[in-house]
Amino acid sequence: MFEAPGSTLEFNPDGYMEVELASGRTLRVQAVEEVPLLRLDEFVATGNADVFQQCLSLLGASALDRERLQRRAGEQSLARALDAVERTARKIEQELVDRALPAQERRRPRGAQEAALLRPRGTPERLIGPSRLD
Repeated sequence: MFEAPGSTLEFNPDGYMEVELASGRTLRVQAVEEVPLLRLDEFVATGNADVFQQCLSLLGASALDRERLQRRAGEQSLARALDAVERTARKIEQELVDRALPAQERRRPRGAQEAALLRPRGTPERLIGPSRLD
């Protein structure tokens, strides 16, 4: 992913590395985790839906170090906002999977204890199926 810095871009002191080009010039390459944090900060400040969509898209970057992203979000007071965006991304992903698969339903009875463990985890009732008394 590439970020064309604007006049307001401030590099985190540890958020980039320097790369020497064949010409001998040095280029600063921003850490991939900094880009979604900049967008997240912008979304929190403005509520702009386009920026929110960019946040969702950027969270899918394969090179993203989740632990570093969460640590940096905490340092920038963005941890709650990051959690909310990640929850939304998971819901969207689950909805896409649900739409792509045929409807599933469990018909075989499940033990009451097992059913009780699945409900708090958000398992849909159609997948828990009927419960028998243990």
